[in-house]
Amino acid sequence: MSIDYDEAIAELRSEEKRLEEELNQVRAAIPGMIILRNRSRAQGTISKISDQGDLRQLTLKGTGRFTGVGATKAVSILLGESTIAMTSREIFDSLKAQGWTTEADRPLGTLSATLKQMGDKGVLERVGEGWKITTKPSVVAAPSWNPNGQPQPLQQ
Repeated sequence: MSIDYDEAIAELRSEEKRLEEELNQVRAAIPGMIILRNRSRAQGTISKISDQGDLRQLTLKGTGRFTGVGATKAVSILLGESTIAMTSREIFDSLKAQGWTTEADRPLGTLSATLKQMGDKGVLERVGEGWKITTKPSVVAAPSWNPNGQPQPLQQ
């Protein structure tokens, strides 16, 4: 029995394409899952009974590893850890899910401008619709937490 190598190669390429499409779907779902996880953790409500006996709801805000971190530093850390290029929206969603905030009226636009500036400086490069870091930092700093559970700013 002889093997038709051309047919086997075509089948393998077809399977490779199917798996790549499935992997892209998984990658696209991750930022959304991070957002949902962090919302349930950090932005959920906690019930507290006050001294007067009434129930009060406390909302936790400002928790996450990118809380209080500037966009440039947060993007450098996020993309430095990533093995794939990420679109502006994926970067925004992932940063937001991990506590990054901005006072800008158009946060995604502000982040997009930061990405472009980092690209112009050679820190990032465009890969299709996405961005990736040009060089991986040797040490990536992460925020630390003080004894009161508040994030401390990253050291430069």
